[in-house]
Amino acid sequence: MTPQQLNAMKMALEKIARVNAMDYEYQAWAREALADHAMQEVQRLGQEIEQEPVAWMDADGNVSDNNDHKCFPIPLYTKEQP
Repeated sequence: MTPQQLNAMKMALEKIARVNAMDYEYQAWAREALADHAMQEVQRLGQEIEQEPVAWMDADGNVSDNNDHKCFPIPLYTKEQP
């Protein structure tokens, strides 16, 4: 193998090593971002579960503030301000 071929092979191996290191760093970042997003989603869902309906609506769009689930089966909630 000529010195030029050895040098080219060395450069290729160094490039592959850098790409693998970048890929590993990206995977670690992606896992962390996914875990953060999952935690935020769990917290958001927990807040929605704790919230009580402020009114109820029927299929025609009529709204009532009483808790008659037979006539008004769709619960309505307020949206929390950030």
